[in-house]
Amino acid sequence: MLPHGEIRGEGLEGKSWAEIAALARSLQIKLEEEDDGAKNLEARLRVIKQSLIEHMEHPGMDSRASELYSSLSALMGSMEEELMKHDIERHEFVEFLRALLAKLKAEKMKSGTPRKAAFGRHKR
Repeated sequence: MLPHGEIRGEGLEGKSWAEIAALARSLQIKLEEEDDGAKNLEARLRVIKQSLIEHMEHPGMDSRASELYSSLSALMGSMEEELMKHDIERHEFVEFLRALLAKLKAEKMKSGTPRKAAFGRHKR
């Protein structure tokens, strides 16, 4: 089990992307329910976890943080009803995703809007 502060995001802000990827690797995704909907959601969460780990280990992660924020935010919004239906909004991995969104939002605020960041990369 992870320290409660890390899951809540209090410790994510100062961590490197490699450290956050390692933290994500340690999280377990297992739902209590055994119905088809729960199994499908569990499989989707595993795919999200693997995709996030790959993104975070990419050398250019700092420049892609705002894109990842937008994608992950939309994904969480689309899954919110399903997460509540299966009563896993307090699940360790879901809380990690919310903490990650908070870190990505902070990164987005530091770098400005996604359009400005993209323009800055092309301008160089």
